[in-house]
Amino acid sequence: MEQLFFKHVRRGFTLIELLITIAIIGILTSIVVANLSISKAKARDTKRVSDIVRIQLALQLYFDRCYEYPSTLNVSANNSLGGFCVVNFGDFISQIPVPPSGTSETAYAYSLNSDKTDYVLRVKFEYGSPALVDSFNGTISWDPSFSCNRDAPNYYYCARPK
Repeated sequence: MEQLFFKHVRRGFTLIELLITIAIIGILTSIVVANLSISKAKARDTKRVSDIVRIQLALQLYFDRCYEYPSTLNVSANNSLGGFCVVNFGDFISQIPVPPSGTSETAYAYSLNSDKTDYVLRVKFEYGSPALVDSFNGTISWDPSFSCNRDAPNYYYCARPK
């Protein structure tokens, strides 16, 4: 008597194969998303440095005109030195940039010395960056509470006149 052997024809994936495939895709997706979030934080930090440079340029233009820095980073504030220099800070920058979201800071910090010839601009970075090396590090003599330490978790980027 002849026995017939039938081959079992597979027409789909088993449940185990599907679960393993979904798990691998999930792991790869989480790795990509984690790396993407770090890249986004670094991009926001780069935007912060760019904003600081723009503010510094406006401050320098103001100083060249008035021989002192403005009291505040207010585009409508003016400075009058006995009628010699009456200009708005807004003549040199249309609006003060706002730091991108990602940290709790909503504005760039600005500290001015008493004779208005030196200042420090500060912003908090989200990610420890090589750009911090270009930053002023330490405390300011005229305002010890205005810290520019760039140690974790407070990655402060501070800039002074160039």
